[in-house]
Amino acid sequence: MFFFFFDQFVKFAEKYGIEISIDELKAFEQYLIQHPMLGTKNSVGEKLFEAIRRHKEASKGFILEKSSRTGNPIVLFRGRNRKSDFFKAFTSSEMWSPPAGYSSHGRYNAIGIPVLYLTDNIESIPYELHTADDEVVDIATFHLERDIILFDIGEFNSEFEGFFLNARTESRLLKHSYLLPNFVGACCDFLGYDGVKFIGAHRTVLKYTNYALFHYENEVDISIVGDPVTFKQKNERRLENRDF
Repeated sequence: MFFFFFDQFVKFAEKYGIEISIDELKAFEQYLIQHPMLGTKNSVGEKLFEAIRRHKEASKGFILEKSSRTGNPIVLFRGRNRKSDFFKAFTSSEMWSPPAGYSSHGRYNAIGIPVLYLTDNIESIPYELHTADDEVVDIATFHLERDIILFDIGEFNSEFEGFFLNARTESRLLKHSYLLPNFVGACCDFLGYDGVKFIGAHRTVLKYTNYALFHYENEVDISIVGDPVTFKQKNERRLENRDF
């Protein structure tokens, strides 16, 4: 109901000699809704964890190098919304991930678990943050200080991120559509990946790649360059016919 592309998970596991049926994945979906923190206590969760482990053991992780082929540093961005009439912009120290216990439910983090979400396209930030009319967005620029090893979510399917567009309509604090990605993220975190790489959910209007980092030290593994810059978004008003 909530998770799509089960066949891609089946094919990913098959690469590493692990058999999972689509019916098993459907049952695992319901299991995660009831037991979101106990994924590996389920036989399907164990199989998915083992497939990701074998993938890492085979050195199939995606390496994001700190510099491009021309020697220029890789540039990444992170934004934070604030009300337009709140005149104090966020400082560089406030542009990192929230402290433990304060994070809302995200694609690759459970509630309260800090993860640093970054993008390679500054124009994608208002789409990702859903910046409101009465808000501005402060954006910080990041440089990598070392190469990082990521699990590429595209190993499952390049369309895997698509269903996240529907997550915004979920009023639950614990978003069901995030539970399977949360499980994948937790596996990657435990296995020592620095983070995950995933295509932006709004790729129909903009091409960009996102990164969720689990393992890093501020200003050691990744650093902020300069001060955050404040932007005001431009909104386009359109009506869309919908059946409710």
